[in-house]
Amino acid sequence: MLDHIAKPFIKDARSRLAREQIRELAKSKNVSCKISGMVHRGNHANWKPADFKPYLEVVFENLGRIG
Repeated sequence: MLDHIAKPFIKDARSRLAREQIRELAKSKNVSCKISGMVHRGNHANWKPADFKPYLEVVFENLGRIG
């Protein structure tokens, strides 16, 4: 289980999403990603959906399989 997309520092806008590492994890069919806690990593006062979009795109692209 990749917990909260590995808890990137979204609010600091300095975090790089480890795309290559997520792609590597996705090769294993028994890996899942919990995204619910990532909202706590954004700027609580001013976050907007666009802040989370790049992170969600990578996760859904690589780990968004069903079944």
